Amino acid sequence: MKSTSRELILRNCRTDFYGDEILLEANKFDEAYFRTIKEGGYTSIWIRGQLRDLVEFAEAPHWNNQNAQRRDALNRIVAAGQESGVGIYLYINEPKGFLKEDPIFEKYPELKGPFNPFSENPQAATFEPAFAFCTQSAFAEPYLTGGFRQLFLQCPDLAGVIMITASEILSHCYSNVDVKNLLNEDFKHRAVQCPRCREVTAMETVTDVIAKIHQGIRSASNAAKIVAWNWSWGMYEESPQKQIISGLPSDVILLCDMQRGGSKSVDGHDMIVDEYSFSYLGPSPLFIETAAVTKKTGREFWAKIMVNVTHEFLVVPYLPLPFRLAKKMISVRDYGIGGLMGCWNYGGNAQTWMAQLGSRVLRDDGFTRLNIESEVQSIATQVYGPSRADAAYRAWSLFDQAFEYFPFDLFLIYYGPHMHGTGFEWVFTPEEIPMPWYFKAESGRRGTKLSDWCGHFTPQAITELLGKLTAGWGKGIKLLAESFGVEDPYDAIPDFDRLSTEPGSKDFHISRTIIIHFLSTIGFVNFRLATLAYFDGTEEKSALRATILDLLEQEKPRIRAMSQIVGTYPEIPYSEEAQKHLYTKEDLEQKLRNIEQFNFQAGQVI
Repeated sequence: MKSTSRELILRNCRTDFYGDEILLEANKFDEAYFRTIKEGGYTSIWIRGQLRDLVEFAEAPHWNNQNAQRRDALNRIVAAGQESGVGIYLYINEPKGFLKEDPIFEKYPELKGPFNPFSENPQAATFEPAFAFCTQSAFAEPYLTGGFRQLFLQCPDLAGVIMITASEILSHCYSNVDVKNLLNEDFKHRAVQCPRCREVTAMETVTDVIAKIHQGIRSASNAAKIVAWNWSWGMYEESPQKQIISGLPSDVILLCDMQRGGSKSVDGHDMIVDEYSFSYLGPSPLFIETAAVTKKTGREFWAKIMVNVTHEFLVVPYLPLPFRLAKKMISVRDYGIGGLMGCWNYGGNAQTWMAQLGSRVLRDDGFTRLNIESEVQSIATQVYGPSRADAAYRAWSLFDQAFEYFPFDLFLIYYGPHMHGTGFEWVFTPEEIPMPWYFKAESGRRGTKLSDWCGHFTPQAITELLGKLTAGWGKGIKLLAESFGVEDPYDAIPDFDRLSTEPGSKDFHISRTIIIHFLSTIGFVNFRLATLAYFDGTEEKSALRATILDLLEQEKPRIRAMSQIVGTYPEIPYSEEAQKHLYTKEDLEQKLRNIEQFNFQAGQVI
């Protein structure tokens, strides 16, 4: 084994990213948890932190809400990690914006940056600041430099910070401003709303924030690693953001997503890939160009890749796509990365065979594309046993080819019904109901508005592409089903409990969940189109009634199949970002009853 020391980072995704995970969930960072990280081949984890929740500021005593206790909890987590040889990074989105009535404005009125109308959205009210933190204020340096100095003096054993300086969550005045209109997100401003920040550029703002944080950390620690994530810097400067990168302190490590800034074309459909993805292999032009800039400037370069799941499908522990993961890992490793961030606030389980495959490739520089087949065969034997290993290997190969057809679009991956799958409530109505946010705990399971999530696709294009994905995936499911002696993998399986004790059964049910959810999504789209045509009255209603009833009949076996799966596997269909199950066995049983009682009455929920 030819090895290079790399920082391989995951996170404990059974803690609430949007909550007070340091203080309230410290018990989840115990010896047993850290053992899973080490055994999975990973070196560190990251945990979310907010500066004003961890240190005290004389200028804002009202921010002090158990801050000392939270620091103590953080130090206990760090100490527990160190005992197991696992480092702890703090993920930060600083400077944090403000709530509407923050008393800090009485002392520093110029801190109040632009108002964030998104904060008035009920679904965002729990986490969205109302006003940006204006970094032109005199308080910016005491807050960022002084605050991080204080933090690292009091938590000296932190491995470092991973900072994001352009994101959906409001921080500085440019944080939600797409100056270059490069991300094509309609809700972003094109010019900064703050009169003070009009005197500086977005690029200067980002480098100034990072420099102030860097100065504070370095005044307390020479060992801590300072990582700048280039997420959405494309709002401020064309790829690969040479000016921003060159303006950073030389020891700041650059973290870059290996797929953002990518694109692909499938069956004549052009797709921009600007999120985590398995359907796009990459690396993207942005990643390649950023690697070149970091090499030229002599700074360390890390990659961001999901090792288990992506927004394409995340309600299972992992996507069984070993060929794609291995190819991705080899490609980024060969660009000389010094570290990897392998999850977001979901997909951080180090115990899955996918996560362990990812760490295996990055720990062995001698692992090349020539090793992939034998490695996957070995994994298939470990997971399924010798008798079914060949079927598993061939099924995973078919899954790999099929996933290329995933209809990648930002609106689809954020708002599509595929996460809820069979648990999604179909509503027989002409009304357009907004789609739920599956990644928010308070969202429901109901929505009808196709334009919310079809994005750049037509509904027909989505069903066409998902049809090809499920056709290819279905061939792999057929191989696995035959190996288990299962006649119909799309319905409840007789003797399900006995089957679930067989080697490989969990992987089989994960693979079934994925295709059943996508098939259900195709069914939902067709149901919605038929419903709209029914209420529009321009087509023959008797034919539409027959179509709708047939679509409901097709959904029933899928519901029965998923009822067995979710009743046995508590991690399905679980959204770690929302910290909830997206539906339950009882929800599915109710949906079956609703189908039986359907009578074409407007407003019926199915």
